[in-house]
Amino acid sequence: MSLINQLTQQLSGPALEALSGQIGADQESTSNAITAALPLLMGQMAKQSQGGGTNGIMSMIDADGDGNIMDDLVGFLGTTENGPAAGILSNLFGGNQGNMENGISKMSGLNSQQSGQLLANLAPIVMGFLSKQKQQNGLDENGLADMLNQEKNNINQAAQENPLMDMANKFLDADGDGSILDDIANMASGKSKGGLGGLIGGLFGGK
Repeated sequence: MSLINQLTQQLSGPALEALSGQIGADQESTSNAITAALPLLMGQMAKQSQGGGTNGIMSMIDADGDGNIMDDLVGFLGTTENGPAAGILSNLFGGNQGNMENGISKMSGLNSQQSGQLLANLAPIVMGFLSKQKQQNGLDENGLADMLNQEKNNINQAAQENPLMDMANKFLDADGDGSILDDIANMASGKSKGGLGGLIGGLFGGK
């Protein structure tokens, strides 16, 4: 089972209810936002896994990953303290975080504030999940990079069956250049060919 599928399962039921309450959104919109946000986070973490150094994903996990989060997701989501979320998001997205939030909003129906809160909750969860994977599987930096790159392939395969995943996947790299940040900035501003509105219109138009 892919990492995203494992996380999605753990973020259902009571955890989904708690996260929806945390960000002030209905569960359907929150679930759609999770479907869009997890590939975004995993994809950027896979990119970071190639960088090494202080911004490498292994360094981030060692500094901010808390596998214990996964033992009580509902408890974590029931608090207003997101731990290292701000640092994680800054390392992953830099000055493009606002564009990420805007993109998730347009894909899910959440407002930008809710999308920001969603990412703030999901970032330490994903980092904690990877920390647990590292510990349980004895992964070194290369092993973690291989696992994340395999997950990128899983995202591409899942996109063939899940319309929201497909939309998120296209959203992450609309021009096929391997870089998601420029595509998100362009789609959020409506500059990308077809734009995010075109993707959403194709999925929801006429309903």
